[in-house]
Amino acid sequence: MEITLNQKQRLFVFKGTEYTSCLGYDVVFNYCRELISRINKFDLLKAGQTLAPVLESEIGMLAQYQQYKALLAILGTRKTGTWFNFETPTKVRTILDRYRNEGGQLRIFYGDRKTGRCWMEENDVLGRVGRSTGTMQIPILIEEGECGGAGILDSSIVRIIDADTREELYRQKNYHLPEMELRQVDTALATQGYTHGAWVQNREGEFSNHANFKSYGKAAQWVAFMTGDCTEQPA
Repeated sequence: MEITLNQKQRLFVFKGTEYTSCLGYDVVFNYCRELISRINKFDLLKAGQTLAPVLESEIGMLAQYQQYKALLAILGTRKTGTWFNFETPTKVRTILDRYRNEGGQLRIFYGDRKTGRCWMEENDVLGRVGRSTGTMQIPILIEEGECGGAGILDSSIVRIIDADTREELYRQKNYHLPEMELRQVDTALATQGYTHGAWVQNREGEFSNHANFKSYGKAAQWVAFMTGDCTEQPA
């Protein structure tokens, strides 16, 4: 297998005879940190064995990828609980694991952890918490009526609501939504049956059309879903 570096997209690229795959520089860095944390927590080192520190200065270097592979070898096939990103807050980890064990649906809000700005994701944000198989068992979000689901981006969670009770379980201190407006659509969209559009303010303060709906009620419901005042998505 050939390993190359894509500096522009910050990816390790793996090329085999019949496949190509990739892994992000920052993903490898945080995996290494989480692996070391778990190896130490579960006392998995052999007598006399030590671990080298994970260095930010080596992000994007083959040496760090090799370190990641070596740490995986130490972990082996041992199960060490739900696998979270190293930067995921303890409170978020606790909530996700509690709902995985006890049941109940969550409404998850993703966003920029540095600025607190919500990404306004509409898909894969509502469901019950499950866990993947394998050694690194990541949390997954399973929609009602489904038996599997997408991986939860736990390190990018900025807010969590209990979808049944609407109780807010977690909110990052600087969490915020961009400004939104409902406007009547233009003639071209109106001929397709749409009546109202949701316009969202970007970081430069300008509004752009984000989504369109075939009734004012559906548009208002979408805004309520984005704000968390409603946990049912418009059909």
